[in-house]
Amino acid sequence: MQTNPVTLVYKSVHDVPLRLDVYLPLPNSGLVQSRGTSAIVYFHGGGLTVGNRRSWFPEWLQKRANAAGHIFLTADYRLIPSGLTNAHDILEDIKDVFEFICSSEFESSLATQTLRGKEPTQRVRIDPTRIAVAGTSSGGTCAYLATKHAEPKPKVLLSIYAAGGDFFTPHWISPKTTVFFRGRELLDPNAYSKWIYPLSQEERSLVVADSPNTYFPADHPTPGLPSNPRSKLSALYLQLGTYLDYYTGQHEPSLGATLRVALQKHDDRDGIANDGRLLAKNTIFANFIPEKHRHLFPQLLVDSSWPPTLFYHGAQDSAVPLNETKNMCELIRKAGVSAEMIVVDGKEHSFDYAPDAEETQKENFDRIIEFLNLHLSVIHSE
Repeated sequence: MQTNPVTLVYKSVHDVPLRLDVYLPLPNSGLVQSRGTSAIVYFHGGGLTVGNRRSWFPEWLQKRANAAGHIFLTADYRLIPSGLTNAHDILEDIKDVFEFICSSEFESSLATQTLRGKEPTQRVRIDPTRIAVAGTSSGGTCAYLATKHAEPKPKVLLSIYAAGGDFFTPHWISPKTTVFFRGRELLDPNAYSKWIYPLSQEERSLVVADSPNTYFPADHPTPGLPSNPRSKLSALYLQLGTYLDYYTGQHEPSLGATLRVALQKHDDRDGIANDGRLLAKNTIFANFIPEKHRHLFPQLLVDSSWPPTLFYHGAQDSAVPLNETKNMCELIRKAGVSAEMIVVDGKEHSFDYAPDAEETQKENFDRIIEFLNLHLSVIHSE
């Protein structure tokens, strides 16, 4: 399997290239077919404010995907809030990724790059009927959006503690006055003023799609914690109750403040509602959201066309509460679609990146790739 990816530019925005990494399987892998090769498109986490295609990289998934014969791809996308970027722009990037990887330009560009490199040259074409989408944390939000809006439509979805399974909770729309995010102390908004609406002129003019996650060294007062200031922005917006303002671009009036009114009418702090209340809650909140933004809310998008989905989530997650996965899973099942959950007791956010994850999570990792293999097989797609 491929150790180093082939990197391609799938689009440019104001002369800023947006890149895609392609990890190719061995030519003799079991699922490589003359009709085209199956693929897994993965989106990175980072709160939609930080990271790149190599940040929080799930090596466990990439290695298993390639060993099974799937192409594994991971893409940069524009990051909130620089350049006034919001989820509308990110959705355009997501759709462009899917269009690009099924184009002749992708095939020819990939052939040219592999010819120049050390990897065996092979003419690779992705089978558009056998594409999976996956994402971690906010990358899971991207995966949800791809599931509904991308063409070709993903055959199967892997949600790894994905954000956006229930945006209509205090976690996303209520201001916080006590520690709430992974045990980290509250942030001083003044330290991040250039990223708070209205943005500084510098940030308004930037397009950012590649902002690597970095960490403080061992001799720092906070060793091991994120050092890239953009890594704090999603937590800051959650703290202020304005995350959905930045997500949608709806600042005036504040969408977060508007939805707090809806929250007073439907306070469901304990998690998902039962029976008809689940859909009633979505209806209540949707009525408070301008129609032009509703297609950005995953829980409003589920219908019978949704693909089979596997959820993987830690029970103690404080960055993306487990109830988000439970909510989304229940909506998918109510739509008559297969949905499975793997809930790992005692685990916080990002538990699959722990040094011992391959040992402690091997059974779950193997179950995940088996699920993807099943739905990406030639027989299953026919």
